Amino acid sequence: MFMRSALVMLFVALCTSLAAQTITLSNGPVIAGGTTPSGANAVAAASFNLARSGANSLFTALTLVNGGTATGSDYVRYQLWRENDNNGQFSGGDLLLASANSPSLAFSGFSTQVPISPATFYVSVDVAAGATDGRTFQLSITAANVTVSQGTKTGGPVNGPTLTVSTPTQLVITTQPGGALGGTAFTTQPVVEVRNASNVLVTSFSGNIAVAKSAGPAGTLSGTLVVAAVGGVGTFTNLSIDLAGTGYQLTFTTGSLTPAVSTPFAVSVGSANKLSVQTQPGGASGGLAFATQPVIHVLDAGNNLVSASSATVTAAITSGTGTAGAALGGTTAQAASSGVATFSNLSINLAGTGYSLTFTATSLTSAVSATFNVTVGSATQLAVQAQPGGASGGQAFTTQPVVHVLDAGGNLVTSSGLSISAAISTGTGTAGSTLGGTTAQAASGGVASFSNLSIDLAGSGYRLTFSATGVSSVDSALFNVIVGAAAKLAITTQPAGSTGGVSLAAQPVVVVQDAGGNLVSSSGATVSASITPATGTGGATLLGTTSQAAAAGVATFTNLAIDLAGTGYSLTFASAGLTSAISGTFNITVGAAASLSVSTQPAGASGGTQFATQPVVQVVDAGGNLVTGAGNSITVSIKAGTGTTGAALSGTLTLAASGGVATWLDLAIDLAGTAYELEFNDGSLPTATSAAFDVTIGSPVALRVATDPAGAVQATVFATQPQIEIVDAGGNRITSDNTTQISVTIVASTGTAGAVLSGTTPVTMTAGLATFTDLEIDLPGADYELEFSDGALSPVRCAAFDVAGLPTLLGVSTQPASATAGALLGVQPAVEVRDAAGALVANDNSTQITVAILGGSGTPGAVLSGTLTLTVVNGVAAFTDLAIDLVGTGYQLSFTAAPALTPVDSAVFDVSTPATQLVVFTQPSLADPGVVFGQQPVIHLTDALGNIATGDSSTQVTATILSGTGTAGATLFGMATVTAVNGVATFTNLGIDLAGNGYQLTFVSTPVLTPTASNSFSVGTVSVGGGDSKDDEGCSTSGQSGMTLWLALALAVAGFTVRRMRRA
Repeated sequence: MFMRSALVMLFVALCTSLAAQTITLSNGPVIAGGTTPSGANAVAAASFNLARSGANSLFTALTLVNGGTATGSDYVRYQLWRENDNNGQFSGGDLLLASANSPSLAFSGFSTQVPISPATFYVSVDVAAGATDGRTFQLSITAANVTVSQGTKTGGPVNGPTLTVSTPTQLVITTQPGGALGGTAFTTQPVVEVRNASNVLVTSFSGNIAVAKSAGPAGTLSGTLVVAAVGGVGTFTNLSIDLAGTGYQLTFTTGSLTPAVSTPFAVSVGSANKLSVQTQPGGASGGLAFATQPVIHVLDAGNNLVSASSATVTAAITSGTGTAGAALGGTTAQAASSGVATFSNLSINLAGTGYSLTFTATSLTSAVSATFNVTVGSATQLAVQAQPGGASGGQAFTTQPVVHVLDAGGNLVTSSGLSISAAISTGTGTAGSTLGGTTAQAASGGVASFSNLSIDLAGSGYRLTFSATGVSSVDSALFNVIVGAAAKLAITTQPAGSTGGVSLAAQPVVVVQDAGGNLVSSSGATVSASITPATGTGGATLLGTTSQAAAAGVATFTNLAIDLAGTGYSLTFASAGLTSAISGTFNITVGAAASLSVSTQPAGASGGTQFATQPVVQVVDAGGNLVTGAGNSITVSIKAGTGTTGAALSGTLTLAASGGVATWLDLAIDLAGTAYELEFNDGSLPTATSAAFDVTIGSPVALRVATDPAGAVQATVFATQPQIEIVDAGGNRITSDNTTQISVTIVASTGTAGAVLSGTTPVTMTAGLATFTDLEIDLPGADYELEFSDGALSPVRCAAFDVAGLPTLLGVSTQPASATAGALLGVQPAVEVRDAAGALVANDNSTQITVAILGGSGTPGAVLSGTLTLTVVNGVAAFTDLAIDLVGTGYQLSFTAAPALTPVDSAVFDVSTPATQLVVFTQPSLADPGVVFGQQPVIHLTDALGNIATGDSSTQVTATILSGTGTAGATLFGMATVTAVNGVATFTNLGIDLAGNGYQLTFVSTPVLTPTASNSFSVGTVSVGGGDSKDDEGCSTSGQSGMTLWLALALAVAGFTVRRMRRA
């Protein structure tokens, strides 16, 4: 039943769909009508659109109706096309569906989809070559003419344009040419139509129409001479004829059609348009007027002379022609007369080839002449080609003048050999000066090159005049003759004597001069001064700045001095490339004491022994000359930072100079070392320092204990074995000694009677040091001493030492304490290895100590963690990271040893819980402004049950005024942060500066525990209730008598006591 209903519904839907299917015919793109020539192919004759609604349908056939007069003989075929290139017009890109050959009007045998959106179709006609003129095509299409595969057809009819057969036979001029001026487009351009035999315009014609001049003068027809007809009409736009004249005619042609000839017309002279060179320039030589002057015509666009023109024509050398820099002379602007501009005196100055002239006039096209040459003319003048320069007194100019012989245009006359003379121009330069060198020079190739001219006197504004027979003379540019190059030195201020090492009384001044002795003010030459050889005292040194750069040619010395006294000194001054100068003589005398000088250096020093060479110090002047009258008291010392640290200088350390000389005799240094230096000082003059010297090791004089024995345990090799060294008088070890033997014994009456020293003895020194390795004493005891001897030098004893007994038992030197469950013990235990007498066995570095919770102590199941076994260091095991996990009381730790010693247990201690909160145990009270509280707060660190964390001795508690309580702006002073001890933080000196009621303190901690706050209290008033949680009524102590204050205090204490009792 269900299947039958479904089929019925499907059938109804299908029928409904078919019933709704419609094919609509409508107009296609517009097609222009008009004429069409016989023989034309694919001429668009109609267009239409087809669209569908509903199911698919195919367009399969079409029948046309021709409403025109054309018959079957007027066409070859019709063709049906479908729009394919989507350009909205009939074109070669469209798709051909079918053809209907004459005389048929029906298309069939094709099939194409009718789309939902309109599809465009075209019908074209191929017109027969023998079609009769005047016949028409006017196609129409109705819906009934359209055949489709299915659907209802509607719309239409569609009518095509009327096409009339019209065959062109002739050309006809509809607009004659006119308004012609030479070379200018006619103001009236010709228009030509293509017509048929009935003289009707053939609008379909689009072929080319050509024009040519067929009558008139020899002018040339220009412009676009061939145009394409549009709608059968050929329109010319830019025709012109160059030459003026009458009787011109134009002929228009196209193919085999009958041509058309214009009526005769004239071409008149036009307006001025351009210039033309009628007469070319020629016969030019430098600076002279051309033999042939140019003549210029003003022409219209057709090259006709515009006789009415008076335009001003300007001439110029054409850019890029002739010789660069050439100038056109004469009257270069000429007004035309009857259209003709005639130039009369043009010239060009510079010779050259390939010149041309350009002629211009406003708004006219310029004209350029033919090329021509300008030759060199006769000699008429001189010119300075290279100016004289670089002149210095008496020296040949560095730039010598060069003079050219020129024609009138300034061109070099290469054929000239004129003799040219040079002279100083009158009234220039320095009076009395002379021009030296070869002053007359014959030109060669028109060029006279001078080579050695000079002027003796320096001066400014010199000029030279050059002259020759038959030509104009010429003057050089102005130039100066400067002072010549530096040639020598001269002393303008002589040096004068002084004392040794002190600046000369008169400092020399040296000038730089040229060869003629003139100051060379431009010189910055460096002048060096030195003592003239073989003058003064041999070995003397010139001090100060001995090289001085000249400033403006003057070198002024400022601080020259000579160290050694003497007579007959002179100075020599020199500078590279210049002649030296030598000063007059002068003397240097001994000056005042200025410094100390070590004349004999200390040497030959060994430890503790007087130097073999003792130092000698002189009192000298600034130049190092001995001041024989000086008696200065001079003290010697080791210079800090030299030699061996801690060394001591011995002997007579202070001496008075005699005749300016202090001679030491007994100086010595105790410690050997290198690079010692001695300093000598008299308290006023600069300190003198000796040269560096070494103190060597001397001869052996004594034995010395270098290392005392230590760490001695009964019958055990000392932990620290003694070392004995052999030293010189200064206490320096004799490192060269590798033979001396040292014996050792116990000093009688020291240590324990009957004790025996064993080990290797004697021991041979190595590098001056005897090192014992295996000494031991069999009996324990105190204050042992050992004596060491080599049999030659005095024996030496070591410091007293003890011999401990053998390790026997353990002892706790630091008890564990401050324990909190799960945290490191606040006080970690330390255990010692001791002998039977309880003394520390300090040389024990091997025994291992193990710790454990003593059985039966503390909380069952508790675990001790950390490093439980340690190796003793110097007899001590210091534990660092022990912790117990469970809270409890009565804990003890047990310590055992390996190898086995008597064990030991710690003292009893408790393990508390970790603190979680702060609790105010003692409230702050008895507060006056600016005074510490009479009762300071005490804070307990407790667990959640209120038990004090007695193991906490590290938490820091900080107090502050609770925000919003007390008096605004009040400050809490005193130590506001304290560290808890055994779980209790006790404040000692807190106070508040401002009086007020309702204060509370808040307490926080690091690490963070739950904070707490105090009860309210007053500052400057006494709470009778003693600080209950709410503010108490109280009376102010401010301004009260002493009795009132004591009464208030007593009441407060009473109230506090009662409250404590209530709590209890």
